[in-house]
Amino acid sequence: MEHKSRRERSDRTFRTVRAWIMGGQETRYVLVSGLITVRLGEARGLGPFESKVERTGGLGRKAHKDSRKVSIGTRRGKRAGRIPLLPLALLALLALAALLSPWLIPEGSRRGGALEGPGVGEPERSPRTVADQPRRTPIGSDGPTSGAGTAGDSSSTSLQLPVSTGSERSEQRDPFEGTGMLRGHVQARGVDFPKNWKLLIRPSRTLMGREHAVERTLIFERGEEDFTVKGLPFAGYDIEAKGAGLNGRVASVLLRKGNEAPFINLIMVPAGFLEGVITDAAGAPQEDVPITLVEMPEGGTRTVRTDLTGTYRFDKVLDGPYELIVGLPESPLLRERKSILFRSPSLSFPNIELPPFAGIDVRVSDDLNRSIPGVEVRGSGTSGGSFTKTTDAGGWIHVRHVPEGRLRLSFSHPDYKSSRAHIELKKGEITRHHWVLSER
Repeated sequence: MEHKSRRERSDRTFRTVRAWIMGGQETRYVLVSGLITVRLGEARGLGPFESKVERTGGLGRKAHKDSRKVSIGTRRGKRAGRIPLLPLALLALLALAALLSPWLIPEGSRRGGALEGPGVGEPERSPRTVADQPRRTPIGSDGPTSGAGTAGDSSSTSLQLPVSTGSERSEQRDPFEGTGMLRGHVQARGVDFPKNWKLLIRPSRTLMGREHAVERTLIFERGEEDFTVKGLPFAGYDIEAKGAGLNGRVASVLLRKGNEAPFINLIMVPAGFLEGVITDAAGAPQEDVPITLVEMPEGGTRTVRTDLTGTYRFDKVLDGPYELIVGLPESPLLRERKSILFRSPSLSFPNIELPPFAGIDVRVSDDLNRSIPGVEVRGSGTSGGSFTKTTDAGGWIHVRHVPEGRLRLSFSHPDYKSSRAHIELKKGEITRHHWVLSER
């Protein structure tokens, strides 16, 4: 029983010490004529209680009926005169530390320390630099000590902290500082691998670091299927292989630290075709209408003419952006250009409807009214529209889809004198004209 009660007293003492260490809402230490009372407020996880340590018997009274008590050396029990020294010593040290805490804890740690903000009701203080700190003058001296100079004193010693500028930080963090290399393999699908092809390296449209990228074009003339490109600045790149009549699939790669020599696979596929139909307002197909395809942004052009069904077709079209012109580039029939983004294998463009135009039929003969075949006739209208035709065996040319207005015609043949003519055209009408050439 004695051993059990001693253990219980030790456990209660340990809980008291732990509650003091963990802290609570209120901690009071009162020393009264040999009585050391440790009064602890609410501690985390332990609930409210009071603990007493009495040096002499008969001095303690219950402070609260609901409090838990740890009594050491009370009048109760047969061993009232035996006092555990170790718990008593610990409580005495804790009480002494609490009383001396205002002198033991530095001022900077109690208020405004590095880990604490301003006190309740105190305004926020802006951080001070080393130069802003006040200088302390020893008692009895008239000014600063001899070792501390004024702000204008060149001999004064000041603490200077290294400051890195934004440019230095960006240089240190720049992941695109350096060069690398590209390695890869090219294959052609559906066709034989071309003997001549080119590798296009351009700044990426989507990847980061494209402002550091450079453009390069490598030409291969021996049917090589593998490539290596060295000395490329770290950046984002779009890589593409192109051959005659072949489309290249673009591969994007990010060249940077940790990815200095990536390996990529490129593919070339057969080029596709673009087709469409030209009709009038009634939906009737329009024959012999010139259609021009302009490659962007290079500006290369190709022109075809519609057949009897009003259909036009461009073969071997490479992937990329284009513009479609109804008419010739120098004299389009429609002012609006159609933008196209072509992707193989094919694209059927929506039907294009033409407004009403004028037409002309011209017969060319000599002074004896004999038809002259092979005469080159060039025409250009003041409102647009131009053409070049050659007379057939009967000496005729037939031109449609010419804007109304004045039409200028020129006639040339090796055996006849060249001549010019002007004709007025009306919208929706076909004008017939006979022209006579004189022999040289």
